[in-house]
Amino acid sequence: MLQSCCLGLRMVCPNCGATTNAEEVRCATCGRPLAGPGPSGSDSRGARPGSRGQAAAPNGSGLAWTRLGLLGAYLVIGAWIIGGFIVGPPAMTFLGLACLLALVLLRNTWRLRSRIPPFNSHSRLAIGSGWAALIAVLLVAFSLTYGPGTARPASHSAADTALAPSPGSSPAPASPPSASISMAPSPSATPRPTPSPSPTSKPTPAATPTPTIPPPPPPANTCGAPANPWGYNFCTGNVIYAPPSTFCNYFNCIPSFWTSTNGYVEECADATYSHSGGRSGSCSYHGGNLRALLAA
Repeated sequence: MLQSCCLGLRMVCPNCGATTNAEEVRCATCGRPLAGPGPSGSDSRGARPGSRGQAAAPNGSGLAWTRLGLLGAYLVIGAWIIGGFIVGPPAMTFLGLACLLALVLLRNTWRLRSRIPPFNSHSRLAIGSGWAALIAVLLVAFSLTYGPGTARPASHSAADTALAPSPGSSPAPASPPSASISMAPSPSATPRPTPSPSPTSKPTPAATPTPTIPPPPPPANTCGAPANPWGYNFCTGNVIYAPPSTFCNYFNCIPSFWTSTNGYVEECADATYSHSGGRSGSCSYHGGNLRALLAA
């Protein structure tokens, strides 16, 4: 009945009596051809609907309901698989995958049932044991997902814990209503005038002297070199063979500054800086050498 409701068109093999999809050419159980062309040259599977080894003509409304049922089954299976990763227990994903495998084997999608043992065996006992093992896997997955010992999501557990009373606590008794007693007004005493205190002078706070900020030191003389935190100049010092990594943030370096590093730093005629000072051909594309940069 499950096959007739969920699998659509089925037919019976005339050789071994096993049921299979009507669109199959060979039996998935014994491998024999299901039917051949009849005497008139047409396929005998469509000659007489309902006979042994022949399939009935498809019903339009029945096919539509079958497809709708399959769509609903795939949606439920997809919800189980995704829900196991997001909100549900991990066993929910296992249940969805097991149901997907069972549905694929029942429909023989991609002829999978004809290729996987024991479903492609000639023995009915082997085929029955395969379906029994699949049903056992489905039952185990269902019990792990919806069994009594399955842990619920953390949000529900926290809410139940907050609402449930602790075993050692007892409900606080309601306080009895207190009776209000009206008192007779007592005679008020005549107020006596109190002398007002004489104002006292507040001490004047002393002004806090404002600290004098010394002027910043004058910038160091670099003899025309750009301002930089290392004191590099054109006045006096030694040539620079290993400039810091942030050198080009303060100096206009040529594109090959960090690739041609076989010399000292020097300024070219077009106010760019090269790292090949003292070598032949340095600043050759920038007007020639101008002067070396020095470190004090």
